[in-house]
Amino acid sequence: MSTFNLQILESINTNNVVSNNLTTFSISNVNYTDNRTLSISSGSLTTIFNFSSASSAGTFSTGSFQYGRITNNSTTTSVVINISSPTERMNYVLATGSSYMMSTTLMTSSIAGGLVFNNISSISLEPLTGSATVEYFIIGN
Repeated sequence: MSTFNLQILESINTNNVVSNNLTTFSISNVNYTDNRTLSISSGSLTTIFNFSSASSAGTFSTGSFQYGRITNNSTTTSVVINISSPTERMNYVLATGSSYMMSTTLMTSSIAGGLVFNNISSISLEPLTGSATVEYFIIGN
């Protein structure tokens, strides 16, 4: 087993005043990682991975998931991230060069009747125009 360490450094120089913020995050007992780079085309959603109670090809266990990152490596187009559960769906636009990070598979897209969380069942992507290169990185125990 391994320990995964994440560091995020935010830095800005405004009128010769530098402001830095360093956030660190560690996950111990890591048993698996998955890292892929994909080329996706616009016109339809491309499912990049699924979540379920048991792992299989292209499917990660909801109980083992610890961290995930999706990065839009494209320099010319944004990418729509579609996050779906059995009952809900959320969409985000991921700008060029940006990343979306997750630390759980729980989600809700509505507060009607209270916050009811469901496990994410799939994550799909679609470039707004043309094609895009995206990367994902997943950690689990």
